[in-house]
Amino acid sequence: MDQDTEKQTLEELKKLNRTLDNIIYTIDYIDRDGNPSFIILDLMKSFLIRVVILVLL
Repeated sequence: MDQDTEKQTLEELKKLNRTLDNIIYTIDYIDRDGNPSFIILDLMKSFLIRVVILVLL
């Protein structure tokens, strides 16, 4: 991998990570508004959502 491609890939990953954070935040916000859940479950859920989205890409 040359350096330009590496930089571009890194930038895309950073954008993707920000997008995932926003999606997870929105889902957590909706969930908390609907019914309160345990912090550990929220962490596990956000991790699983991240994994699923990354796998789908």
